[in-house]
Amino acid sequence: MDTDGRASRREFFQFIFLWNVVIICILAVFCALTAIFKTGPYLLGLAWMIISILGLVSFVPMVALCVRRLHDTGKGSDTLLLFFVPFVGPLIALGLLSKKGGNPRIINMAAPYNIS
Repeated sequence: MDTDGRASRREFFQFIFLWNVVIICILAVFCALTAIFKTGPYLLGLAWMIISILGLVSFVPMVALCVRRLHDTGKGSDTLLLFFVPFVGPLIALGLLSKKGGNPRIINMAAPYNIS
């Protein structure tokens, strides 16, 4: 998990957009198969299982990307804890992730300790 460095708004939103497109495509395919074969909710249950596995697999890269994005805006990685605040926390976190990034020469988010 590479959390050193920065991620631009474009990189962040491209990942989010691609992730949502994949989920929508999976749901569309399984909804169409359910309508064609009239199998009831069984295929949709399989689709949700596939989406759940996809969510678990993409969780760590998404967290790393969010941390790099927050580094670009000048915030620390502990700002991600806002997602645990009910209702307004995710909105505030999304607002911070959407902010324009700072100048990389001015903001230095390097670790204060070099542990090797």
